[in-house]
Amino acid sequence: MSIRLALTTLLVALPLAAQDAAATTAVALPAAGSPAAADLFAKACAKMQALSRGTFKTTEAQDSAIMRQAGVGFGNEDVEVDGGWNHELVWGNTGENDHYVRARGRMLVKNGDAWRLRGSKLLSGQPAPFTLDPALLFTLLQELPADARKVTHVEEGEVAGKKVAVLTVTLTDEVANEFADSGSVPGVSGGPGFIRMVGGGGGGFGMPDPEFTVDLALFVDPAGGDVLRIRTKVYEKNPMLGNIRIAVGGPGGGGGDDEEEEKEDEKEEAAATDDKVVVKKGLPERKLAKDTSMMYFKVDFQNLGMGEAPALDNKARALLGLQ
Repeated sequence: MSIRLALTTLLVALPLAAQDAAATTAVALPAAGSPAAADLFAKACAKMQALSRGTFKTTEAQDSAIMRQAGVGFGNEDVEVDGGWNHELVWGNTGENDHYVRARGRMLVKNGDAWRLRGSKLLSGQPAPFTLDPALLFTLLQELPADARKVTHVEEGEVAGKKVAVLTVTLTDEVANEFADSGSVPGVSGGPGFIRMVGGGGGGFGMPDPEFTVDLALFVDPAGGDVLRIRTKVYEKNPMLGNIRIAVGGPGGGGGDDEEEEKEDEKEEAAATDDKVVVKKGLPERKLAKDTSMMYFKVDFQNLGMGEAPALDNKARALLGLQ
């Protein structure tokens, strides 16, 4: 065989070999609702709960029912945190100068080479963002009732070039309410505070209890059980929001017809409760009714088992109660 022919044969074979290698790395997916899917979910939660350290990047976005009804073209800006955990210490960074650490209910913010004890504000004066506590989150997921941990959808995904199994779990009723109130993910900024401000007070006025639905998607490495990504949507249905009318403009403008508005509300409600739900990247695509707000939270995990905490001197550790 000539050298040219040999090189040609090699160049043709290399892409085919790469395709064969990619095919062999495909993830073996358990069936949705199967014991194998439930076992993988439990394995992943136990593995992550047992990890004492790592790093993460989180993104929080809010879709407020009040903001939608007001016709405002923008909502809360996405909040991004670059942080990690090491045993009981959790830290985060939301900007060039807003570095902070938390432990035992206390927070320190970094000021140059020193650390200052703070309650809830960062060095910039901005309120501290929601900061993930992986141990809390995965402990709560482990403690969910068996029927609530049912994996309703399974698909193949990819995180940082690694094939993963995407496991979808949906929480409803009291289990969803408890999870939404647990503080393991950000709260929904849907407008209850606004309602209390304009309608609260005396006179026997009572706030109806909101109803929550929680969709969770865990991106799991089936081999080791590592969770490489989490995507979460929390929906808050508050009946009070459906009765609020927000007019934009002066007198006589934008009043509308009540009967037409009620028909539009009914159409939105029917669309939001449509049983034909499409799942994308592990999360059902749900249409939002007028009385429903939504919070989206994404976590990307890195350096599992290797997260290095910020350097703290003895004074800083003492302020956190670590000595």
